[in-house]
Amino acid sequence: MSEQSPPASAPLLPGYLSYSREGDLLIYGMPAVSVVQSTTPALVYCEERLQSNVDTIRRVLDDAWPLSTIKFALKSCYIKPVVESLFAAGCGLEVMSEVEFAIARQCGVPPEEVIATGLGRSDRFVEELVAFPPGLTVVDNIDDVDKLADSGFAGAIGIRVALCDADVPWYAGSSSKVGARYPDEFVPVIEHAIRRKLNVTAIHCHAVGRCRHIETYRLYAERLAEVVKQIHDRLGFSFQEVDIGGGFDTRMLMEREGVFVGDLIGVACSALRQVPYDFKLTIEPGRYLVADAAICLTKIVMRRDRGDAIDVIVDATTNFLIPRPNMEYPFIAVEGVGADLVHCRVGDRTCVPGFLWTGPISGEVDPGKWLGILNCGAYTSVYGELWAFELPSIAWLSETGEAKEILGRKSQEALWRAAYSYNPL
Repeated sequence: MSEQSPPASAPLLPGYLSYSREGDLLIYGMPAVSVVQSTTPALVYCEERLQSNVDTIRRVLDDAWPLSTIKFALKSCYIKPVVESLFAAGCGLEVMSEVEFAIARQCGVPPEEVIATGLGRSDRFVEELVAFPPGLTVVDNIDDVDKLADSGFAGAIGIRVALCDADVPWYAGSSSKVGARYPDEFVPVIEHAIRRKLNVTAIHCHAVGRCRHIETYRLYAERLAEVVKQIHDRLGFSFQEVDIGGGFDTRMLMEREGVFVGDLIGVACSALRQVPYDFKLTIEPGRYLVADAAICLTKIVMRRDRGDAIDVIVDATTNFLIPRPNMEYPFIAVEGVGADLVHCRVGDRTCVPGFLWTGPISGEVDPGKWLGILNCGAYTSVYGELWAFELPSIAWLSETGEAKEILGRKSQEALWRAAYSYNPL
């Protein structure tokens, strides 16, 4: 099927999406409508894009820091084929609870490929960490240190640091509940862990979020490198591993602005090379790996012309699209895309005055027409709610082009009955 390029002002499409000469959206060359068999809303995860996203990080690390690992932040997506595919592509997992630790094992990820973070650990979580020691267990407070030491935990320990710089509004800084503030809290925690005979091997930090700015990431890495050097000078302690967390924005949104993940990793590696000893570097991307690896297909159910814009209501709703001001879900036409751009405000069917997205759409925006929602693979399925409307069906499109249903009508009916003892679907 011959293809065409989208209009210049349309959102930058992930590589697995294109348009036919007739103006219809294609997913890996297949008509998008055929992938979900005319059911909307439908959330489709694409394996090839997942693996491509991993490769963009792995290639950079192989060159810039060969002794390195990638751990997928599981909190961003629990879909089993997604987790299995990322593990097959060379990613371990970062988990924050006993539930996520169990998910990792049930997806075939061995404990040694897992980093366990979180705070205020439950007794069950501690018991499972002792029974199945992860590759690294991260703590940031004396209470959790004592829980692990009292339980006889023998695995590797990382201490999470919170960077507290008055001139930089870190994502997880002095106002965050996670991380031991440096130096007032961090130094006592690491000293206490060593006194309790725990095997402290790593420092962990996650101080940026949805970052697409090279200078911000450079400042973050330089500050972390400074902390690592100060610990070495002050305590004579060398970390075997430095985990810089995640915090990258979506690949699609970064590249739209001419920023590539290699730019951020590159400045981080340059800063961390100032540490006077060798260590393993770990990165924990979540959103970057899965957000643009999914597209939600939805239908227009209402249109209202309002002069300055066209209000379009779709059947995908905020029972899974997180209604936060800083979330960005670009909408694109699925059928009959053309050169003319129509300024639209796209909303859902809830009785909430706001919109999901405002911007140009190149194509027909009449009731019954299809739209695609980009950047919706992270934190959507995990935040899905049994509330007001039917959830989207969820499908997995393997790299061989085979589509598999993950969540369908019957599964949703079972969820409603289990939660509320009735089935409104």
